Amino acid sequence: MGAGRVMINAYGPTEATVYAAMSAPLQAGAASAPIGSPVPRAALFVLDRWLRPAPEGVVGELYIAGHGVATGYSRRSGLTASRFVACPFGGPGARMYRTGDLVRWSHDGQLEYLGRADEQVKIRGYRIELGEVQAALAGLDGVEQAAVIAREDRPGDKRLVGYITGTADPVGIRIQLADRLPAYMVPAAVVVLDALPLTVNGKLDKRALPAPEYQKRGGEYVAPSNPTEETIAGIFARVLGMERVSVDDSFFELGGDSLSAMRVIAEINTALDGALSVRTLFDSQSIRALSQRIASGADTENAAGPASRRCTAPTPPRCTPATSRWTSSSTRRRWRPCRRCALPAPRSGRSC
Repeated sequence: MGAGRVMINAYGPTEATVYAAMSAPLQAGAASAPIGSPVPRAALFVLDRWLRPAPEGVVGELYIAGHGVATGYSRRSGLTASRFVACPFGGPGARMYRTGDLVRWSHDGQLEYLGRADEQVKIRGYRIELGEVQAALAGLDGVEQAAVIAREDRPGDKRLVGYITGTADPVGIRIQLADRLPAYMVPAAVVVLDALPLTVNGKLDKRALPAPEYQKRGGEYVAPSNPTEETIAGIFARVLGMERVSVDDSFFELGGDSLSAMRVIAEINTALDGALSVRTLFDSQSIRALSQRIASGADTENAAGPASRRCTAPTPPRCTPATSRWTSSSTRRRWRPCRRCALPAPRSGRSC
């Protein structure tokens, strides 16, 4: 960029007429360019799947409202109905456009683009929205940017693989994802990169993403030392298609994924009359660690514990602060600020 010149990023799908957001001047060497904040007479909402506003830093889908939103698609009523939806934050008849873009508000009031919400793949019978997995990944502490793709590095063996930039630990990430997502949606591996590869057009270059490095098979072998370890070792070997597995090898680094983890836990519970959850395998990934976990009885106690041990505190109400000038007066009366959840107001330009 030449001296004295300023570059900005303007964002706007065709359905929102030219552009709906504009960034602050971009900084040289920045890892990514933000979408920016809404232009006058536009309103931007970052919402979850229940159309609830997402707090600052939390990933959601971007919706656009205001004067620039189109009326719909020509002769495509079904698509129009799915993309142009009623806006709960405006007056009677107000509508907003569902972009399908995953974004989050940054601390400086600008939107960061993270990916698409409508990329679907099918792995071993399960239909998975890559955007949903990516949103969960991007929402974890220490993750700056995230991408999720389906890879088939071995013929017939399709797996989810996550890629991140930032300081987060890959092992810790998968454990956290196991709490937030169904087991079949947890990536088989998470790869940390210095930067996500981009095409000349600034889009994610999926072909340049490296294959994950799984632990080499046939390394130093440590035999089981008790009947529980022998049982688990046999199950690991059978599910992974290996002759034998060392008691200190990580199930996931040997190539295990979330779906095979479900098989392992089911077989262990049957063989040992246990009550383990899939999360247990994410926490204790080796045969030795899993055997010690079973011996402690902690998982059985938690699974069958009395209801009084479970949290019974009411869920804090979801609220939208009533400071947005774009929202109608009736909406402002109905949605009051809540100090318990401290959600940000929908970002908007001038009153529509």
